[in-house]
Amino acid sequence: MDLATCKEKLLSGKYATYEEVFNDIQLIWDNCKLYNMIGCEIYKVCERMEKTAKRQVQKFRAAHGLPQPSVQTAQSGLRKRSTAKPENIRISSNQGRDSAAAASARRGYNQEESKQSAAAGDTYDY
Repeated sequence: MDLATCKEKLLSGKYATYEEVFNDIQLIWDNCKLYNMIGCEIYKVCERMEKTAKRQVQKFRAAHGLPQPSVQTAQSGLRKRSTAKPENIRISSNQGRDSAAAASARRGYNQEESKQSAAAGDTYDY
């Protein structure tokens, strides 16, 4: 989910309720925080954008007489992120490259195994 998709769905009338719009917008922030390292620039920008979006949603609700949610519940399937950094991931001034390497490491991607597989002629149909 991304903001352009939310806008497209909104303009094309694919949302039945305001809550669907609000939930999709929150999904953007949840996904961003899930797939980016805590403390990286993207994560920080996401947090600021999430706060801004929540304030705007509250203003919208108040202006249109919509009820404010009393308790926010975590979406099912999402994990609470740990603030501990993995010991084997180095953070340097080249945040982009390190973030990509860290993401690959979290997903279990092994570049050397991939090279060996490609050299052996392994192919995959997608």
